[in-house]
Amino acid sequence: MELSTKQEIGVGVLVIVGVALFAALMFWLTGRDVGGEGVPVRMALATAAGLEKGDPVMVSGVKKGRVASVVLERRGRIAVVFNVDRDVAPHRDAAVTIGALDFFGAKFVDYDPGASEEPLPPDAEIVGKHAAGLTDMAADLGHRAGGLMDSLSAIASPQLGQDLHNTLVSLQRSMNALTAIAQGPAMKQATATLAATEQALVRLDSVLAGLNRAQLDSVTGNLNALTRNLASSTASLDSLLGMMRRGEGTLGRLATDSALYVRLTDVLASVDSLIVDLRMRPGRYLPTVKVF
Repeated sequence: MELSTKQEIGVGVLVIVGVALFAALMFWLTGRDVGGEGVPVRMALATAAGLEKGDPVMVSGVKKGRVASVVLERRGRIAVVFNVDRDVAPHRDAAVTIGALDFFGAKFVDYDPGASEEPLPPDAEIVGKHAAGLTDMAADLGHRAGGLMDSLSAIASPQLGQDLHNTLVSLQRSMNALTAIAQGPAMKQATATLAATEQALVRLDSVLAGLNRAQLDSVTGNLNALTRNLASSTASLDSLLGMMRRGEGTLGRLATDSALYVRLTDVLASVDSLIVDLRMRPGRYLPTVKVF
C-alpha cells in the first residue's frame, strides 16, 4: 500500500526530530553545549588528579558549563580550558577549585566568577586548586599520627616509665586503704548504729500507728499539761532565784549577808574545837561515875 503525501511528511518530521534529539544527546554526552561554546576560561593545574574532558563546571552548586580540554603541557603543568555561560563570565578575582563529585573518582570544577568590575583578559589563566579529598585527609592523618608517635618516643624515657609505675602503685595502695576503711570496725559500728536507729524509728512508727484518735488526743493533752507544769515550775524557780539575788528572805540573806557568813564560820569553828576537846578530855564535860 502506497503512503499518502501527508503520511510521508509525518514520517519525515519524525525522522528529523529523532536525529535532532540524538545529536543533542551526543552533544551533551561529549560535553558540548547545543546553544554554543559559551565563554572559554583558561586554568593551570599542577596535576589533573582525575579531571577529564566533559566534567561539569559548577557555580554555587549550579551547573554552568563543562570542561573542554585537559592537556599535559609538561610535567607539573596541566592546561585546562572550560566553557561557562555568559552570565557567569570570569572577572579579575575569579577562583577555581577541583572537587570530588562522588566516591567513585568523578571530579567537577567549582568555579567562582569573582565580584570585581574588571573582566578577566582572554589570554589570562586562573591557577586552580584541589580540594582535600578522603585520600589526602587520610594521608595527612597518617603523617600526623607518625609525628605524634615520634614525639612520644622522644619524650619517653626509662625514668618516665618508672615514675608512672610508682604512681600506679601508690594509687593501688590508696584504693586498698579506702577498701580497708570501708570494711573496718568503725564502718561496721556506724552501720550497726544506723540499723538500731532505724529499728527504733520503725517501732515508734508502729506504736503511733496502733494508737487511735482518742489515745493520741490523750497523749497530746498530757504532753501539753506537762509543758504547762514545767513552765510554772521554771517561773517559780526563777522568782526564788530573783529573791535570793535581791537578798530577800532567809536564803537571800544567807546569800548576800557577808557578816552572817562570818558568824556561821566562827560558830562552826567553835563547834569543831568543842568536839575535838570533848574527844581528848571527855571527863571535863561528863560526870565521873563511881561503882560501889
